[in-house]
Amino acid sequence: MSLKAAVSLVSALALATTLGSPLSAGAVGTDTAPDGDNATPTLLAQSGPLSDHDYVVVNPAAATQVGDEVFFPTGEISDETLVIVPNDNGQLPFGLAPEQIAALHAELEPGEALTIDAHVAMEAGAPPQATLAAIGSGYSAVASAWGPISQSTTALIMGPGGRTYFAFDVAPGTSQVNSGNARGYYRGYNGGQFWVWQGWYLQGTASSNSVGGASNGTPWYNVSAFPAFQGQCATTQACYGKWWINQDVQ
Repeated sequence: MSLKAAVSLVSALALATTLGSPLSAGAVGTDTAPDGDNATPTLLAQSGPLSDHDYVVVNPAAATQVGDEVFFPTGEISDETLVIVPNDNGQLPFGLAPEQIAALHAELEPGEALTIDAHVAMEAGAPPQATLAAIGSGYSAVASAWGPISQSTTALIMGPGGRTYFAFDVAPGTSQVNSGNARGYYRGYNGGQFWVWQGWYLQGTASSNSVGGASNGTPWYNVSAFPAFQGQCATTQACYGKWWINQDVQ
């Protein structure tokens, strides 16, 4: 399916436009993770038996952090199941119901990507190829550690077998050389339990003469999530630049 066709599908869904509206589709997951004397649902929502689409919405409150990786328990799911990851504030994009996000995902071809707010860019007159470039932001960093997380306010849905291609630069007119780190997602077993793992993937370096980004991309298949990036200075004590999604390089 073309990006333009996907945009038309978005418009046809009569979408809500307020961030953070409650989840309103699917059934709440019944698996629980221990939390003291209480129990935390592992899933915020999942597709019901009458759903046309297979999805789960992970619960950040049930996640386990190990080093730089975050493990979201999902229970047994297939490779084709769409995994919907809320942003760091627990919100879904544009207040969409999970079923609406899953409907968009179902129309994607293998390796095809779609921004949730592509319809907004199109209505503003942006060409289809500009909508992925709309994902991104500025970043700042220091030399001794990875800088603060810069998270996009635009979510990205990726079809089967897809990888996300991040790109980043340095502040113009400087001699900075900066390193990049971007979030990616993969699924599998850990300690006998099935999880979706959110990890950080090195993106190489950028300088005044070259744009940075991992040539083989970052794993993201069958995931809807908000891209995020970190920088680190290689030659200065403080540095900054911007990052974006560049699917044209795949």
